Amino acid sequence: MHLSLQPPTKRARKRHGDSAPPLGTRAVAKRRGKGREAAGSLSGLMNMPLDVFFQVAAHLHPLDMLNLARASKSLRSIVLAKSTRSAWIASLATVDSIPSCPEDMSESLHAALLFDQYCLLCGVDRARWVDYAIRLRLCKACYKANILKGSAILGRDQADLFQTLPLFPCETGSDYERAGKFASKEKRTAAQKYYAAEVRATVDKHTSLQRKSEKAAAHFVAETLISVSLAHQHAVIVLAWLKGRSLTKQLNNIEIMSDRKATIIERLQELGYTEDDFPEDEQVWERLINQPKRLTDRIWNNLLPKLEEQLALEQDRRTQEAFEERVDDRLDVIVLWYDEYVNATLTSAEGGLLPNLCDARELPSILALAQSNDARGELSQAAFLALTKEVFADAEEYKARAKRELADILCRHAECRTLELEDLPADAVLERFCAYFMCIRGCEAVADRGAFLTYEELHAHWREEHPDNPWLHGDDEDRWDAEERRVKVPNFWPRSDLSAPFVGKRALEAAGVPLDMPRAVLDAWTRAGRLFCACGDPRMPVPEEMSWSKLLYHLLTQTYEHEERALEMRFLDGKHNPKYVLRDNHLFEAGDDCCVKFLPESADASAASVRITVSDSLRAEIEAKLATRVGPGVVPQDGGVAAA
Repeated sequence: MHLSLQPPTKRARKRHGDSAPPLGTRAVAKRRGKGREAAGSLSGLMNMPLDVFFQVAAHLHPLDMLNLARASKSLRSIVLAKSTRSAWIASLATVDSIPSCPEDMSESLHAALLFDQYCLLCGVDRARWVDYAIRLRLCKACYKANILKGSAILGRDQADLFQTLPLFPCETGSDYERAGKFASKEKRTAAQKYYAAEVRATVDKHTSLQRKSEKAAAHFVAETLISVSLAHQHAVIVLAWLKGRSLTKQLNNIEIMSDRKATIIERLQELGYTEDDFPEDEQVWERLINQPKRLTDRIWNNLLPKLEEQLALEQDRRTQEAFEERVDDRLDVIVLWYDEYVNATLTSAEGGLLPNLCDARELPSILALAQSNDARGELSQAAFLALTKEVFADAEEYKARAKRELADILCRHAECRTLELEDLPADAVLERFCAYFMCIRGCEAVADRGAFLTYEELHAHWREEHPDNPWLHGDDEDRWDAEERRVKVPNFWPRSDLSAPFVGKRALEAAGVPLDMPRAVLDAWTRAGRLFCACGDPRMPVPEEMSWSKLLYHLLTQTYEHEERALEMRFLDGKHNPKYVLRDNHLFEAGDDCCVKFLPESADASAASVRITVSDSLRAEIEAKLATRVGPGVVPQDGGVAAA
């Protein structure tokens, strides 16, 4: 059940460059070259009297003893000999508070479990998994192949054998508090992991004893249970000791790092630096200083150039930061001169398309003026006025970018993708029937005037209402995120799929108007009364005050209100007044029921009050019509009306 570190009789030959063999193996290849020299350098140890060797070994760390055993076959035979046990005991005693070696375990195996990194099965030197109850240290591959759940080892069809699992130590983990529960045999179940080879061998031995003698089998079980329980108890002691060593090491490291940092600061101060010179971004700086290594002259000589490099970078950063602060202070003054000049020399329509105070700070000519003379000294307004030609040239480039960014937002809208606008110039895109926008920086009230915003109106609004916020920032990919967008194509999302492009497209198609018709032409038709909504809403302006934007706003809001009423009726599920009939008077289907009408150019689109003169006969006809109207509360019936 327990692994021995005595070398086996045979071992597979390893290739050049393979890891050192585990302690319990024996190499068969002959040493050549440097290997022979290494063996010769240790020949003195092999010729040393054993009592002297034991005295030397008593001062070695257990890991040194393990490495010594791997130096040559001759040394292995000496170090692992039974007569050397006293040397191992003395070596283990050099480690403070180390748990004592169990009676059923060799001191060499005890040392290998505690300090070594070699896999005890395959010999690779990357064995990170260790269990002090199973008493194995394994690499990842050997762990997966050999440490299995009890149910996987015995098989679910061998349920009667599950009761034998308490005879084996199970995987304990690294938490000593949790590991303590496995000392109880009831906790070692099929769900825990075991060393598969040991389980199978012990089951076979137990079965063999049962065939010979039930008494011998029972004695075997009793002894094994005690042995396994002691192994788990010892594992808990080892884990607690390792935890204590870890905490002690952490405390020692903190003390070492504190001393190291204090010494480094003292030496830097001797070189003329102060703590105010240290970097504010402490990630790299602290990584160089706070290391659990005592500062030696060699370490200091290697560390100083790296520290001085970080100090130089910090000085450059602070110089740049101070320069940028001076530039910002200058920009604060220059953009006020810019705004004053724009208001004094341009009309509101011309100025509405220029950058606001925030974007003006990024115009190359204004920025260059702020950075001139290393941003030192006073600037005069005359220096700005001398650059107005360059400023307006930069503003023209800004206008082109601002238009393109807004056109891109429109092109990306779901209802506009079928219009194939992406390859068109920005001006052409912004002249389409759907080129209207809303500001969503708390400015939804802009649409309360009964119309959406064109590009010119939106930019003028942005410049006036949001002077300290940059325009859409076209280089920022996040501008398409809902939380980052500052303008949007008018829509009622997420409560509805309705949007200005969706309704406008359906309305124009139903009226027979081409979708590529410029917005200015649509405006002219609505003002002339040729393009209108036939719903008769008394809130609609007279044709002379209409525009395509106002008509589109009306169609979109009326369609949305109908959707909301229809949704309410679905929620009522027949519980509403049966006399209430919901009729959609804004249909977008070609024909007589279509709400959008487009009159031909030859049609008389003047108001009825202009076209018709009221005479006595006409007034009598109107009175007769009014006399036939039904009274309130009348319910329609087949073939006539009846009072409610």
